[in-house]
Amino acid sequence: MRQPGGYLAIFPETKVLVLTQYDSEDYVIPIIEAGAVGFVTKMSSFSDLAVAVRTVWQGGAYLSPSAASVLVEERRRRNTEHAKGNSYDSLTQREREILKLIAEGHTTREIAQILFLSPKTVEWHRGNLMHKLKLRNRSELIRYAIRKGIIAP
Repeated sequence: MRQPGGYLAIFPETKVLVLTQYDSEDYVIPIIEAGAVGFVTKMSSFSDLAVAVRTVWQGGAYLSPSAASVLVEERRRRNTEHAKGNSYDSLTQREREILKLIAEGHTTREIAQILFLSPKTVEWHRGNLMHKLKLRNRSELIRYAIRKGIIAP
């Protein structure tokens, strides 16, 4: 499935129902964000698949129970992060760049050279990152980046 600007942008009346063997957060959320209105796993019964097709065809949305659980858990996690002030959305573009570079293992001096900043400015941004995300050190920043998918483990 393509991202916004793809087929659904050209044919907005298209109703996409995804049938897949995967039901993890890594699959469900991007598929729904890309515009699918239905998500069914291959483990679903034939009658569940028939209900999904009928529901989507009639203009509704259908999620298998496992996909619905993933979305509920993601929403809870985002609400918890937001309540704690631990929101990636609150970071500036520069803070996001620095977080990624820190997580990739670059030193303060290297980050400063890459972004054409002074080391003191990089340290200031890192301090803002840790304050906004309520993290205490570089290791926690790296774990956070991995958890958010900013870098691969």
